[in-house]
Amino acid sequence: MNRKTIGLIVVVLLLGAGYWKLYQARQLPPLEVVALHLPGQPLQFAFNGDTVVREVKVLRPAPEPQEGAVFLAAEDQTLWHMIPREPPEGEALPELTPTNLVRYGRRVRGLRPAPDTPRRGLPLQPDVAYRFIATTDDGVIELDFVYDPPN
Repeated sequence: MNRKTIGLIVVVLLLGAGYWKLYQARQLPPLEVVALHLPGQPLQFAFNGDTVVREVKVLRPAPEPQEGAVFLAAEDQTLWHMIPREPPEGEALPELTPTNLVRYGRRVRGLRPAPDTPRRGLPLQPDVAYRFIATTDDGVIELDFVYDPPN
C-alpha cells in the first residue's frame, strides 16, 4: 500500500469514529406519560412513544404526617397492580409487545393482576391524589395525578 491509500483509510476511519461518537451522543426524548380522562372511557395513561411495559401500579400515597393528627393509613394503598405473566413450566418468558396506552383496570398484554389486588382495580375516588408507576424497558416512570372524572 502506498501513502495515498493509507491516508484515505485513516480519513475514512476518523470520519466513521466521528459519526459513531455523534450518533452515540444523540439523546432521545425521555419517556413521559399523561393521564387522559375521556367521557365514556376508563382512565387512560398515554406514553409519548411505544414502550414495553413490564409492570404497572396505581396507588394512593399515604398522607403526610401532620403535627397532632392521627392517621389510619401509614403506608401507600395499592389500587391496581399488574405483574409479568409467569410462563408454564418449561416454556420461555413471553415476549411483551410495545404499547403507548394503558387503561386503568384493563388487561395489559403479557401482564397479569398481582395476587394482592383486585383484577380490575379498586374504584378511583374523585378529587383524590394518586400515583401511577410503570416499569418499562426505558426505566421507571411515575405520574402523580388527581382523579377528576369527566362530566
